[in-house]
Amino acid sequence: MVSKYFRQIIAGEESVELGRFKLNCDGVYAMREEGNSWLSSPILPVKTLRDEETGELTTEIAYTSGGQIRTQVIDADSLQGPQVARLSRFGVVIDPYNMRELSMYLQQARDQAVELVQYVSPGWHTTESGALVYRLASMNEPIDEGSKLVGEYLGDFDLSPYGTLGDWINNVKWLIQGRTNLEIALGVAFATIIAGYDAVQNTSLDIGGAAIAFVGPSSSGKSSALMAMLSVFGQPSNTKAGSLFLGFNSTQNAMVNSLSGNYGVGIGYDDIGGNIESTRFDQLIYSIGNGAEKRRLSSDPTLKGGSHFATWVYFTGEVSLGERLSTSSGLFVRLLEFQLPFTENAEHAQAIKTAFSNTYGTAALPFANYLQSLSLEQVRQKFAEAMAVFGTPEAYSPTIGRVQTKVAVILMAIRMYSELFTIDVDEQAIMDVLWNQFQGLALKADVATQSYAAITNWLSDNWTDFENTSPEKPNAYGWVQHIKGVQYVMIYQPQFDSLLEELNLPDATTVLTAFKNVGMSKYESQRLYFRYGASKIIVAAIDMTKEVKSIG
Repeated sequence: MVSKYFRQIIAGEESVELGRFKLNCDGVYAMREEGNSWLSSPILPVKTLRDEETGELTTEIAYTSGGQIRTQVIDADSLQGPQVARLSRFGVVIDPYNMRELSMYLQQARDQAVELVQYVSPGWHTTESGALVYRLASMNEPIDEGSKLVGEYLGDFDLSPYGTLGDWINNVKWLIQGRTNLEIALGVAFATIIAGYDAVQNTSLDIGGAAIAFVGPSSSGKSSALMAMLSVFGQPSNTKAGSLFLGFNSTQNAMVNSLSGNYGVGIGYDDIGGNIESTRFDQLIYSIGNGAEKRRLSSDPTLKGGSHFATWVYFTGEVSLGERLSTSSGLFVRLLEFQLPFTENAEHAQAIKTAFSNTYGTAALPFANYLQSLSLEQVRQKFAEAMAVFGTPEAYSPTIGRVQTKVAVILMAIRMYSELFTIDVDEQAIMDVLWNQFQGLALKADVATQSYAAITNWLSDNWTDFENTSPEKPNAYGWVQHIKGVQYVMIYQPQFDSLLEELNLPDATTVLTAFKNVGMSKYESQRLYFRYGASKIIVAAIDMTKEVKSIG
């Protein structure tokens, strides 16, 4: 845009006056009562560039030399007094008797030029003036209201818009609208923007980073869903340079480093199956969830601070990522795994890939602007309404509450993009799917609480069968016994295995290990089960006196 303006000046179509200075196709003049004085051939500062790391300012000038329009980046000193003589080495013709006047013109013109911030980290950031902006690709329009600040993105990803927002919305209405699971996948993308906003704006939603895994068999539409999600932000095609759609062949350090400074732009990794055995994912998931690279010892030796970020990262694969992680509940509040079919058939999947590879990068900024137009109280209210769909947070353990937060922000994002882009969604169907997902995710995140609640609820429903039982008079499952004032239900090992299967709970080792860790069962040293009596009957001894906060 600036280059076009300077070309119009050189073509004689425009001229510009700055105070007592004038620029036209013949050069720069100082306007005086006795007549204009020529200072130099045409030259105009068009941008000031600020290094985001050092804060150092340089200036980009446009000028003519040899009949051609050229540009050059110069340091601040080159505009000062006699130092303007340096410009002659670029081909600028200068009147040596008017260098002081030329310096005054250049400094005045520079103050009118746009200020360019070069950055490699996309998403939400706060400018020097304190304004919050959501930045993607290079932006020619001011990104800081009331100033001349524009941005130039120098990062690795292609975040430039391609096609129009209207075309993107039409593709959503054609290929995603009415398909609940795809509507949820798109909600995950927009929830990523909210998560970054929460971290930078400190809205106190406490969303945090997350790894989102879509797992399913081949041809279930995982990659197509991922492309649609990534099209919100930028280039979604894994065959194009700068794509947000990456292969799972990087080291964990490289993957985490690629997130540095990213506040609210989603990145996707496709097909984790071939690499999941050879790579340890625990630390990667912790890093994504915590929004920080693991700190390392430097040569001093002192701890070096790692990079920071707050975004969601998407994974697809045919095998469950969660099953290959350790059983720490801390991992499962950072990893949300969805096992859902996304596309109707191969033709539908291909149509999604084709459509969104030709229209992308147009939706994130309007959504971010809509989010920012809301007051903090309105944002918190929308979030509270989504949370209420999944129950009262106080009714759950803190671990389950963190899972609820992430599922709720997905619903919040769906409601917002539906309203903003006038895309009809079946909200009840979406809530039903998300509720089922919430229950499954909560079970993984808090095996002890959820399993204990399921088992004790089953026991309550069948308590008449246990009421008058004892070691001497058991029923088919076992008996009730008090040990040191604590009421236990003793369930035979085979029956316990069958009960867990009936209740769709994890295997006995997983459940009893979780119970052991939080004191929900009686066990023997080195054993998860309890061996009762002289005959050493093997039973799961469930403590019936615990109170838990679980999903009902």
